[in-house]
Amino acid sequence: MTANKFEGYFSYYISKVSELPVKEALMKQKDELDSFYDSLKNLDVNDSYAPEKWSIAEVVFHNVETEIIMLYRAIRISRGDETILTSYDENMMVEKARVAEMNFTELLHLHKNTRENTLFYFNHFTQEELDKTGNFSGLNLNVEGLGYLIAGHALHHIEVLQERYL
Repeated sequence: MTANKFEGYFSYYISKVSELPVKEALMKQKDELDSFYDSLKNLDVNDSYAPEKWSIAEVVFHNVETEIIMLYRAIRISRGDETILTSYDENMMVEKARVAEMNFTELLHLHKNTRENTLFYFNHFTQEELDKTGNFSGLNLNVEGLGYLIAGHALHHIEVLQERYL
């Protein structure tokens, strides 16, 4: 990834995974995510490590939903949509989702399908499409950067789960 393809707050996530080409980073992470999330099935996934913190299931759901949102943004930018994309309130999104009512096995299935969709699109984006830049809440970003953001964000939350929940 070349300089200035993604700026601002999200560079933290991107720096976690940008040593590989974006398509390779997403593909390499797929099996690791599947295995790690599957290892959580025997835990109380509706438990959190502290009051007012997300449960394990909510963290997984947040990862899935963020990947869907970032993929949507990548598709729009890749097609040349110049609309300024807005941010979203991740806490509100998780709170309103009623994750505790979800079957965790179904949530893991959603995760796997979501990553398959992400891989499909990133495997079909041309380099020209990966280089297309859009605007997200005042930050310039490109499609390739969004792919790295997806992978880096997932890695960040795996690290949080390992450090604080397991």
